Order: sequence, then structure tokens, then C-alpha cells
Amino acid sequence: MKFFWKDKNLRFRGASQSFLDFYGLQSQDDILGKTDEEIGWRVHPDLSRDNERNVIREGIPTRDVLENCLARGEDRSVIANRLPLYDGNGQICGLLGYFSETDAPETRKERESLSRRDALTGLLNVRGLEEAKYAYQDEYVLRGRNYARLRISIPDFPDINRQYGYDFGDLLLRTVASAILSCCGNAASVGRTWGAQFEALYQFENRETLNALTERIGEISSHIHNVGGVPFTPYLSVEVSIFSKSKGDGGAKP
Repeated sequence: MKFFWKDKNLRFRGASQSFLDFYGLQSQDDILGKTDEEIGWRVHPDLSRDNERNVIREGIPTRDVLENCLARGEDRSVIANRLPLYDGNGQICGLLGYFSETDAPETRKERESLSRRDALTGLLNVRGLEEAKYAYQDEYVLRGRNYARLRISIPDFPDINRQYGYDFGDLLLRTVASAILSCCGNAASVGRTWGAQFEALYQFENRETLNALTERIGEISSHIHNVGGVPFTPYLSVEVSIFSKSKGDGGAKP
């Protein structure tokens, strides 16, 4: 069961292994003491936050609520439940939550492989990224939460294919895709648009967090020195566009 528990301030105090597996987390250390907003895995955080506050304040459980969350670079739908936790004096001290995915795994995998998922890397494809973009734009219009589009590419990829072969090129794309996904954690929607072009959609509260993510992605090259047993270090180019500065088209640079 994918379950978790939080204190009265809605900070994580623990989670089940299946919860960690769903988000691709290595351990509870990635979430302990943090709120959903600090982790950044909800494009629309208001519903879940308000539900959790009501559980803490009123002690009334919320059952079978449809919510969305970012997990492994994709916005996913889940059915969430939350219950109050009590201390020895009968006072509410936190909450226990659990959730399930809205689709059966086999149905979801079939849909993703056919329509939203890039077969080579496992990231979102162009259609998946476009669907995610509308959710980010909607949140900007409704609540003013800004987001950025990070375009990541391997500029010399055609030369790499010619020199090392197409099988090596495919393996390099999968290696870089995995590294980008690892950098973004569960705070961004990540996909491959075409060739050696990747994108990440990322909501940010301030430029410091955006710059930090951009720097982590830019440092990927310094961590890849071997691809399929071949000594190799790729060069990555990163361009950033901020939605609020682009007049809605996502194309202007900051």
C-alpha cells in the first residue's frame, strides 16, 4: 500500500516502500521534514493541501479524492484518502494518508506506450509534454504560479551517431534521459521531443530554485564518463524559457 504520515504542520514523517517506489525515491530521507510544496510534486497543490488542513483542524477523514501528482517526470492521477492521527491525550498530532492509481497498471502502461510515452527513453513524448503544459499554464492563470521550460540538447549528436553508431546513440539518449529525470526528481514533467532534444517543465517560487535546477542539469556532463562500456562524456546545452516572460508561448528566454 502506498501510504505516508505527516505531523500537524503537514511535514512528512514517514512513508511505505511502495510510496517511495511510486515516486522513484531512494529512501525516506528525500521527503522527511518537508511539505508537498517544498518537494514540488503537485502542479495544483491547493486541493490536497486544503484537504489535509481540514483533517488536522476538524478530524474529519477525506475519502476517495481524485488528485494529481508529479511522479517520475509525469503528472499522474491518484485516488487519495487521509485520516487523523491522535496522541495519547486524544489530540490530533498528524495524519495518515494512502492512495492508489486510477488506472490498472496494465491499462496505464498500454496507454502510455501508445500515446504519451517515448518508446526509446521512457520519458514523455511531445503529446505528453503538451498535455502537461496546459496544466502548468492553467495554474499560472488561476494562481500566478510561474513555470519554466528547460530545453536540454546534445548539440553534436549527429556526429556521435556517425562516429560510434546508432546503437551507441540510442544508449546515450537513454543514459542522458535517466540523468535528467534524476536531477528533476518529482518536481518537473520531463520528456524527449525529437532526436537528442529533451524538455523539462518546472514550477518555481523564486529564481534561486530555478537556477539550482538548471545548474544540476548542466552538471550532468561532469558525471557521465562511460556509456555502455565506452569511455565517453557528452556535452549538454541548456536553454531556459520563463512562461511569464514569453506572453504565453513559452518561447522567450529570461
